[in-house]
Order: sequence, then C-alpha cells, then structure tokens
Amino acid sequence: MNKEQIALLYVIFGAVVMTVLGISFALLTDSDAILLDALFNLVTLIMSLLTLKVARLIKQGSSAKFQFGYYGFEPMLNMTKGSIILVLCLIAGVDSLLVILSGGKPLDTGLAAIYAITATIICFVTASILRHFRKQLHSPLVELESFNWLVNGVISAGIAVTFLFAYFIQSSKWNFIVPYIDPAIVILLVLLVIKIPFEIITDSFNQLLGAAPQPELEQQLKTELTTVLAEHNLKVFDTQMMLSGRLLYIKLQVRFTGSFGLTSDKMLDEIQSSIKVSAKKLHPDIQIDLVL
Repeated sequence: MNKEQIALLYVIFGAVVMTVLGISFALLTDSDAILLDALFNLVTLIMSLLTLKVARLIKQGSSAKFQFGYYGFEPMLNMTKGSIILVLCLIAGVDSLLVILSGGKPLDTGLAAIYAITATIICFVTASILRHFRKQLHSPLVELESFNWLVNGVISAGIAVTFLFAYFIQSSKWNFIVPYIDPAIVILLVLLVIKIPFEIITDSFNQLLGAAPQPELEQQLKTELTTVLAEHNLKVFDTQMMLSGRLLYIKLQVRFTGSFGLTSDKMLDEIQSSIKVSAKKLHPDIQIDLVL
C-alpha cells in the first residue's frame, strides 16, 4: 500500500468517526446544523471509498479499455462530490429558512456545544495528518481532502463558539434567540461553503473537457520547455496542454534551428527525457509527446 492510499484511509477513518458522531448527536439534540454536518461527512465517507479505488486504478496504469490510464476518473469523482454537496446545501438552506419563518425550534445547547468542540478537534487533527502527506505527494485527491478537512475544522470551531454562546444566554433575557440559532447556523454554513462545490464542479468539468492547466503553470512550463529545447537547437512551433486529474499531457511541435542533426533514435529519446525531467520540476505527473 502506497502513501496516497494510506492518506485516503485516514480520510475514511475520520469520515466514519464524524458520521457516527454527527448522526448520534443530531438525534440527541434535534439539531439540523449537526445533521447537515453528519450528511457532509457521510458524503465524504462514500466518496472516499470510491476515491481509494480510483487511486489504486491510477497506480495500475493503463488497460485495454482505458489506454491512457484512469486519470479522468479523478475529476469525474470530484465533480460528483461537489454536485452532491451543492444539492445538500440548497435543501438544508431552504429548510432552515422555513424553520426560522415558523418561529425556530428548541435546541439542547449543551450537547450541541460538546459535539461541535469534539468535531473541531477531529477535523483539525485529520487535516494536519493529510497536510503531512500532501507535502510528500502530488495528489489532487489528497490535496482536496486536506483542504476540505481544514475548512470543516474552521466551520466546526465557529459552530462551537455559537453553541456555547447559546448555552450561556439560555437563562438570560436573550433566551428568545436560542430557537433561531440552529437554523441560522445552517443558513450561515450554506453561505460559507456554497462557493466551494461550485468551484469543484467547474474545475472538474473543465478537466473532463480537456482544458489547459492554470495560466500561471502553463506559462511557467512554456518558459521552461523553450529553454531546454534551445539547448538542443530546437525551437517550439506549437504547444498544446491538457490537465486531467493529476496528469498533465503536453504535445510539443518543434522545428530544427542552426546545425541540428538527429543521428539516432537514442538521441531523440535523450532529448525527450531531458524535456520531461525539466517539466517535472513544475508538475510531477506529466506525459510529453515530442513532434519534430
């Protein structure tokens, strides 16, 4: 088992703990905010199991049916996850708005605060572990999960503060606010995270369509490749790039300059190898086709 798969197992374990914890406390407290958090973690759990399978397929390489490998499964998986989270957000947001309009709902603030504090600790610990793996790996799957757990930790911390606030004011003259706190948190959660699934869906969809990498990376690669080719008396005529999951595919069309002479296939292989080594400084998972 490689490091990426170990990292994804941590994600699965964390998602299992958070899902069980969330559903249990949602039933005890009747909190929609906690239930929404549990559903988010349930989605993470299911998608993480699929992600682990995809990671194994990618490591296996190409097959007779998928001759360019399984890299396209990564953006497809991320887009599916983003779409599910987006639907959950919209349903939860509308439902909570209706609850507020109907006068709010009672909440066990003490238990809710305990859940939020526990969830915050688990999220930050998991994010820290994934951050350690992210530094060693160039995996869009691990990178996305690391970001998600960090965001979940920040959100859980905010919820914990809010539930603690509700706990301390429930015996004061401000106790009329308490029934509205839970649905208000759900709406706030939706507003905070709604941008994330949109970005995941857009980015993943572009990758499925064969879009180029980010302009900054594309320009860096062009500069690096132009420099390396010039050392071999070659000039770039045209460059085409496509990012699919972690794989960056580059097609280079080049022309001879000066007194260039191609004496053997071995020489061409050496040129292509040097180009690939240089490009990997900027993006580890790369495939280059050199057209003379």
